[in-house]
Amino acid sequence: MTATATNRAQLSLNESGGGCGEACGPYPFGSWAAGTPPGVQRDFTAFNTGALDANPLSWMTGDATAFGVVPSTSPAGPPGCTAVLTPGSVCALTVTFHPPAMTTYNSALILNYSDALGGPGSSVSRSLTGTGN
Repeated sequence: MTATATNRAQLSLNESGGGCGEACGPYPFGSWAAGTPPGVQRDFTAFNTGALDANPLSWMTGDATAFGVVPSTSPAGPPGCTAVLTPGSVCALTVTFHPPAMTTYNSALILNYSDALGGPGSSVSRSLTGTGN
């Protein structure tokens, strides 16, 4: 893997505590009882490796029926993602897997952002998978 310098905002998205991100394939939430809230939670971190602020941050999951996402409130980790991520900073998002039925769910955590140079927005994503049983 090679890095390319940029004068823009550039985000990476990984599971908290390390990991290889999208290169490892979908993040496995495992198997959980269908229809039993609140489900299982995992934190993911966004890191701005670019030269400009990434703003405004917005996030979503591709399948809101089985996956939810909010800014992390864990006191032990980085601050939750809010409106702006400055260069060299990290923030965290908490993804919840709560399968409504007995099936396999494939989705993605998607983080959208732009910077002061304008132009089309950018996004970074991390694939997710989990099974309701």
